Parts: sequence; C-alpha cells; structure tokens
Amino acid sequence: MINVMLKEYKKHYDGLHVSEQQYGRVIMGIVRIRIPPFLASMLDAPGADWLVLEHEIGEETTIGDVLAELACSYAKFTKVIYNPDVAQVGDQVTVILNDSLLQPDELARTNLGDGDTIVLLPAYTGGQR
Repeated sequence: MINVMLKEYKKHYDGLHVSEQQYGRVIMGIVRIRIPPFLASMLDAPGADWLVLEHEIGEETTIGDVLAELACSYAKFTKVIYNPDVAQVGDQVTVILNDSLLQPDELARTNLGDGDTIVLLPAYTGGQR
C-alpha cells in the first residue's frame, strides 16, 4: 500500500504505514492534502472540520500520482474526488496547489515538492448575473 497518515484537525489517527525499504521507495518529502467538511463528509471522515491527509512523496511524484494512491486506499475517494481509471478529478472538484488553481490536465504533469499543500474544494457554479 502507501505511506499515509490520516489527520483530522484536533484529532490524530494512524492510517496505513509501510516502511520505505518494503517498496524500495526513497521518501523525498511530505505533502498535505486538505479536504473541506462538505467533501470529507462524503468520505465518511469523522468530525465536522477539515480533513487533513499527509502523504509521503518520492522524486517526481505528481498530484495525479498522489490522488491515484489515495483512491486505491479509500474506496469512497474514487467515487467522490478522483477516478484513477480515467485519471480525472470529479466534475464537482477543484484542485488547488499552494494557492494556485490547477486545470485538470495539469494534474499528471505537476510535480510535487516537500511541504506542498493540495486543497480539494467543491466546484462553485451557477448563480444569477
């Protein structure tokens, strides 16, 4: 599986964790994935606050790689946020990397670095003019 530590603000839960020697993977850093309460509730995450996932990354890991690994670990992640079979985020999800909005085609080619923050937000549409 993958190296993941699951955190919820104010609470700490240990998730899956395997040693880097087990898969021969060199860890280059950790990224944080923030998911707001609305999307987190669809993932059956406990609590009413933001869900924060910390994920260890290797060299040249992309956002698409991280989302695909999370989708493999959390079944509802595939239904709500990211479908690894077609390598796409859901129609109603917006991806932000370090305060910059990303287009869906950028996920597979945007490399991550230590300390990066990915925010997954529900897409906001509609309204009156």
